[in-house]
Amino acid sequence: MRQALAALLAVLAVAGSANAARDPNDAAIGDRIVAAVPAGGRLWLLGAGGRLASFDLDQGKLAADPAVDVFGLASDGADLVLARQRGHDLLVTVRRGAGEKALAPLRLGAKQGVAAMVAGPDGPVVLTNEGTFEWQGAGARWRRVAYRAGGMMAPPHVTAALVPGARRLVVGYDEGEWGGRLDEVNLDTGESTVVGGSTPVTAVVADPTHPGCAIAAQGLSHMGMTEGALLRVCNGKGTEIYANATVDARGFKHAEPFFGLTAAKGAVWAVSYRHLVRLGENDKAEVTDLPQLSRIDGVWLSRDLPGLVVIRTDVTWANSVSGYTPLVVPAP
Repeated sequence: MRQALAALLAVLAVAGSANAARDPNDAAIGDRIVAAVPAGGRLWLLGAGGRLASFDLDQGKLAADPAVDVFGLASDGADLVLARQRGHDLLVTVRRGAGEKALAPLRLGAKQGVAAMVAGPDGPVVLTNEGTFEWQGAGARWRRVAYRAGGMMAPPHVTAALVPGARRLVVGYDEGEWGGRLDEVNLDTGESTVVGGSTPVTAVVADPTHPGCAIAAQGLSHMGMTEGALLRVCNGKGTEIYANATVDARGFKHAEPFFGLTAAKGAVWAVSYRHLVRLGENDKAEVTDLPQLSRIDGVWLSRDLPGLVVIRTDVTWANSVSGYTPLVVPAP
């Protein structure tokens, strides 16, 4: 698989709250868009019920895909990686154009659960609660590396990004009001380093402006309290690079929470429930209001920002009072 995007995309789809952003009778995608990735010139959308659809942005048409029971979706911009589970077997397929290749089934232990999946330069990497599984195309097999001391927190929501050329994964955990954690995992040794704790990590992407680093978004809105920031993670250390914080009349600090990230055109874009923040090469923040969304073949989206697609969903509402915070993804 070619490394077409500066930030490799990783998504694990998990059903959230009962507040639906889409018509539950929509057979093409279902009651909620939980993931969106570009691949092969199309935008791929995954619903909470495991249904998959592709969107042709030029034609403005949504097409249902025959794949069902999909819970993991990843892309490097060229290949689309799908994950399904049958009993104790994880079934991963890779699509390129009209072709589709099924990888060898990945047998999981009775107490082993999949937390996230990323698209790497040689194939997918699967994170479980016990270790990582990396597809090795030359040998047509999965390479397992168990976590060393520390290991992985239990889901509910895990996001990850592969740091290009560094053989490291940056992993974020979001447990809503119960907090979160940010880790860095060595793919060769399984060593896991805790980068930061307490605040939920809602998204992670590879950093297009700092090779060997990643950007993580933090966000929580709960009972009148808000927390959020953007961090740069390099070699196991996290540094805050942006926060929009204020202090109220009672002396309490509030910071705008972020619920999504993407990398496009040499910059990182972060999304909150009201703003898009663009961070360029010098970490200068450009803040804009969320664009007006239009309903196109049943999907509420905007293409007003060059190189980006903004898509309505309420998926982050499951862990935080985020409302209809949209997904922001690179345009195909």
